[in-house]
Amino acid sequence: VAPRALEVQRELAQVSHGSHLRPAVDFLVAATAEAADPDVVLWALDRDLRVICAHTGQPFQEER
Repeated sequence: VAPRALEVQRELAQVSHGSHLRPAVDFLVAATAEAADPDVVLWALDRDLRVICAHTGQPFQEER
């Protein structure tokens, strides 16, 4: 899980300004869900997790 979180962080550093500086826990949560099952849908509570999910293609539902 941790290598995938670092990989996504590196990818975001290359394509966007500051997106790789999002909280580390958001990268770990997204990577854990992605590794668990492709059908896992995250509840995105904040913009940071939504940006990560949008980048990786991880399905998410906005929690309001």
